Amino acid sequence: MAVLENRATNPLNNKPIVIFGHLFDFRIGSAILRDDHREWLESVAAPFLNGSPEATFLLHGFASRSGAANVNQRISEQRVDSVLTFLTSQPQGVAAEKNVANEAVGESAGELAGQRDGTEDSLLRAVTVELWSIDLRTVTRGIRNLKRRQAGRFF
Repeated sequence: MAVLENRATNPLNNKPIVIFGHLFDFRIGSAILRDDHREWLESVAAPFLNGSPEATFLLHGFASRSGAANVNQRISEQRVDSVLTFLTSQPQGVAAEKNVANEAVGESAGELAGQRDGTEDSLLRAVTVELWSIDLRTVTRGIRNLKRRQAGRFF
């Protein structure tokens, strides 16, 4: 199975639930979802997002260091688009506005990890999905407003 999942929650003190899914081992040069990617998105991500009006998600796309950097950047963008399209299409039907942000970093994660150019790594041919039980836009606005107040600016 090419999906890693980690959950962080503390229901006793009303902390947000966060689920990270790492959909990895995309075929080299491909943005086509694997069966196990689709299964996780259908059985975990879509029900979680559709089950709460506050839930939001972010997507992070990656590529290995094999091939040209500009091609890997485009592939990581296409992988993010594949996951977003799958989640927001029927029958999953996740509302597109629940998608707070996306980023595609191409091969930069492998580069930062010290991998040589041309290195093939199935863990980096991936999309990481962050599922949050809260609307991250309100949290982000609150942090920006707090920083403004601390700096003496009130709007």
